[in-house]
Amino acid sequence: MRIFKSLLLALPFLCFSCSNDRLLNENSIRITKINEHPFLIDHCRRLITVDKNGNKLDDEFLYCDSGNGCNAFLYDTEKTFTLIDCNGHWYSITKRTGQISKLGWYWLKNLPKNYKGTYSNIGSKSTYSFKHDSLPTIYEVYKYKDPNE
Repeated sequence: MRIFKSLLLALPFLCFSCSNDRLLNENSIRITKINEHPFLIDHCRRLITVDKNGNKLDDEFLYCDSGNGCNAFLYDTEKTFTLIDCNGHWYSITKRTGQISKLGWYWLKNLPKNYKGTYSNIGSKSTYSFKHDSLPTIYEVYKYKDPNE
């Protein structure tokens, strides 16, 4: 009977730890345009994490795009993703919960390994497109030297 109770108590923990469907992937991370100008292409941006049903988990404001392009670069860093914005701000995204943490401004810091892709503004969509390009150089990642603090 004691073994049965132990198994019954351990089962939820085993299922939770083995279940990869709870982990976020790059499709769970979005960058959307906000405060779009009615006729200019400048806009501000928001980083959003969503669960597999599309429900928002967390969000954080990003550097505004002046219309000259402001890409964000995603790296897989084991239990988290690291997003580096065009102005040098680094963000950590926890894969299990979707929580976004602003790590700080690290201008020209060496880039992490395991590049996943780039979020870029293509066309008039309200959401930035995500695609895996060739490995970006440090000068492609760090575009605007503005800590925006």
